[in-house]
Amino acid sequence: MNVTAKMALHLIPEQLKSQPVFLCIDDTIISKFGTKFENVSKLFDHATHNGCNYLNGHCFVSLMLCVPVWNRDKISYLAVPLGYRMWQKKESKLELAASMVRHVMPEFSSQKNVIILCDSWYTKQNLVSIIDEYPETPIYISALGKEGLYSDKLNLSRYSLCPYVFQHYSVMKELKEGDTVYLYGSAGVEVYETPGHDRSCLTYKFGNCLFTGDAFIPGLKVPASFPNSNKVSAELSRQRILSLSKGCRLYPGHGENYENFQPEVYL
Repeated sequence: MNVTAKMALHLIPEQLKSQPVFLCIDDTIISKFGTKFENVSKLFDHATHNGCNYLNGHCFVSLMLCVPVWNRDKISYLAVPLGYRMWQKKESKLELAASMVRHVMPEFSSQKNVIILCDSWYTKQNLVSIIDEYPETPIYISALGKEGLYSDKLNLSRYSLCPYVFQHYSVMKELKEGDTVYLYGSAGVEVYETPGHDRSCLTYKFGNCLFTGDAFIPGLKVPASFPNSNKVSAELSRQRILSLSKGCRLYPGHGENYENFQPEVYL
């Protein structure tokens, strides 16, 4: 992973050295139709199309590095996979993610702006405790997501072997409707509250790119059966995202990206 990260960082042109780089953490499921594959198990996937939300397969935790490069006369980000770890239930997905991040962080010692991207599920002890090692790292999160970090009940760590309550109040950057996060210079990410799948869901707009997470996945009904879900809010957020997405590229939390999204298809 470190060699790949080092090579990817060398791809950044000199004029773009001040631009942020992104470490992206997520997990992905590869379905299997047999039961005799090693480490295959029944896995929950709220975005699956088989009608029951469970499938047989393997789950991999992934770490990806996105670096800025020139695409003609515009800045574009090149996505470089750094590593995958199969979840075999000996370690949690959080432990796997934290291990990979710790492994590559030394390669970013000269970078001024490293942004770790993950959904709110990963903001628990194993990963967030990396802040103890890099105390100047800011965390951008919604007010409701913030509540979870400060409560071992809400972040579910109370029910594990390692209850965890976040302590670094000074680095917390609370996001709300109408905020803009400036990544570099005047390049800002607009923040929209889109609750429903979860109370803490946020949608981000950067230029003509809309990032919806699990609040809207084209072709799928928004899952709203979790403790902090709300079906009415989910539908209102879906309609709002469709309005925001006019003329935008759409990047949902699952499935394919839409370079020429047509919201009228989903009205």
